[in-house]
Amino acid sequence: CRLKGCARAFWHPIRLILSVMHGDDFFSAAQRAQQKWLKGFLYRTFKVKKFSLLGEGEESETTFLNRRLVYVPKLGFEYHPDTRHPLAAARNLGLAEAKPVAAPAAKDGGTKLGDCLDELEGEEKALYAAETGRMIYYSLDRYDIQYAVRRLAIFLSAPRRLDMLRLKHLVKYLLGTLEYCWCFYYQENPGVVVVGISDSDWAEDPRTRKSVSSGYITWGRHVLEHFCSGQQVVALSSAEAEFNAAVTAFLGEL
Repeated sequence: CRLKGCARAFWHPIRLILSVMHGDDFFSAAQRAQQKWLKGFLYRTFKVKKFSLLGEGEESETTFLNRRLVYVPKLGFEYHPDTRHPLAAARNLGLAEAKPVAAPAAKDGGTKLGDCLDELEGEEKALYAAETGRMIYYSLDRYDIQYAVRRLAIFLSAPRRLDMLRLKHLVKYLLGTLEYCWCFYYQENPGVVVVGISDSDWAEDPRTRKSVSSGYITWGRHVLEHFCSGQQVVALSSAEAEFNAAVTAFLGEL
């Protein structure tokens, strides 16, 4: 049956198989016997190009939508984002040999270029739009860069030289963190308790004075969901901004 909350997720109530679909690609989680039943069902019903079983006694690595899925014996599973995107961005921005930096964004300050607020034009503007779009897509798998990517996306229609510097700073950060991945290692059953962690940046947008909410939802040590979005109202204090971010996390827990 199809899940109500996600049209691309399906649940088999008898065999306890959870599957997500993207086009003609499937990813399923179930006990090994049920996975083998699913394999036989799919091969009998469809023309299957590849079916991988990941886990103890099976394959140790496979791919799904160009993401690497790795089984680590005795520990659990890892989900590795598609690193082709930051590498391609580095090549296109002339940063292939650049030295990595320690953070995805930096506070504005110190000596700046005299033309840092000048708008980009022509090929530079097109390059900024293309690589920022690449970062938006990549940030779906890297929640540590979502705040920095959001700042870049705000100026997509009229990027400045300062924004290009921010984009290059982010790409240099990614060059030093290509090995970052999601870890879904074995853990004791946490029960039905999920935890929401939130933070805010008060009046982050200099034009609207609206704040930003960010955070993630965990079940034990596993991150289930993450968010980074602008608040809909103007917070009159940092405490109000933090409260709005906490409400967003609470709704995610529900």
